Amino acid sequence: MAGMDYYPAMDQASALDQVADVAERIPQVRDWLDRSKKAREKQASRWRKNERLYYGNHWPSPSKGSESQSRMVFNFPLAVVETILPIVNDFQPTVDVMPREKNDIFFAEMMQKRFQQIVEETDLYGKILQAVKDSLIYSNGFIQILPILSDEGAFKGFDIQVVDPFSVVPHPYANDLDLDAGEYFMFAVPMETSKIYREFGIKVNADGKLDDYRAYQKTDDTGGIESANADSDYDMALVIECYSNEQDKEKYPNGRHTVVVGDQLIVDEPLELYRMPVFMVSNYKSPHNFWGIGETDLVRTQTKAMNETFSAINENIRKMGFPIRKVTQRAKGQMTRPITGAPGEEITVIDPNDVTFESPPPIPGYIQNYIAQVGQFMESISGINDVTQGRKPGGVTSGRAIAALQEASQTR
Repeated sequence: MAGMDYYPAMDQASALDQVADVAERIPQVRDWLDRSKKAREKQASRWRKNERLYYGNHWPSPSKGSESQSRMVFNFPLAVVETILPIVNDFQPTVDVMPREKNDIFFAEMMQKRFQQIVEETDLYGKILQAVKDSLIYSNGFIQILPILSDEGAFKGFDIQVVDPFSVVPHPYANDLDLDAGEYFMFAVPMETSKIYREFGIKVNADGKLDDYRAYQKTDDTGGIESANADSDYDMALVIECYSNEQDKEKYPNGRHTVVVGDQLIVDEPLELYRMPVFMVSNYKSPHNFWGIGETDLVRTQTKAMNETFSAINENIRKMGFPIRKVTQRAKGQMTRPITGAPGEEITVIDPNDVTFESPPPIPGYIQNYIAQVGQFMESISGINDVTQGRKPGGVTSGRAIAALQEASQTR
């Protein structure tokens, strides 16, 4: 990383220009972040809904008096994502190093073995699958790949990390992960202040929870979602990493790389690579939009309809077994103990009409067809059916036919 302390000696005018440039850079980066975060708000709101669907939080917090009502959860979004992932894993990309000439065969084989070694050491395919999972849940997944160099500058391997989608803040008009698609591209990463001090050697004030910049990973007892780092929520600061195009192509031929923490410029240097060291996986991405569409988006309304319908049916069944009792005021005043509804309970009454039971209305006959149709629509939209989940479709007995259906079901 480069900073002000690492610039070579320069004349006084150049030094003043450099100081002015650095002083202007920090507010510029923060202004870009505010503008892009505001443009991303609707997308982030969709992601939160997708998270709740995937983790099974399909119902809002119950209001007072409705805690006992049926709230059944059929987690179709999780089933869709976890069914697609193994299929994608079977079609992971492979890399073959091919010789260009006859005397390159030995070198190509050696490079192939070295590549395979790096893949195993870094768990590359596992990281790719995690980014794919992000794209299925949210809409986009990101992987950062950085070379690891020794103190002498020798290559030691790669550091591969899955980037949190909430920390990705693109230019408002970007349509791809490329500096040519916008003036800048940013990453805003919440980091513990103690870790910032270890890595950068500076002390910064905590910014609070910073939940807008990170995915949630577990549920609390009330059915809501909380951060996985709940113990350190208030000891976090934002590390802003910015890649941008600059007018000074002589100084920044590939772009400019800047890291800002608090009111300090940690890194400000020319981008050494020809591109940002980040790669993106998109789900149903349009060429005219940066963000894709998560699989959970596609089945949100159907999942809600199924949960509500089955909860209503379950509530009807419960009321058949535990019906509402109607007790007259006369009988209520003569009772020496409350009616518990226990099997075989004896109730002493003066008149047979003192205590009566209400039967719930019958379930309409069209409900079964409605449930079946919603399930079929969900299969059509998600592409998940009996074959992709390892079940034999009804009415199909031929092995060749099943194999053909398996192949067709994986075309998406």
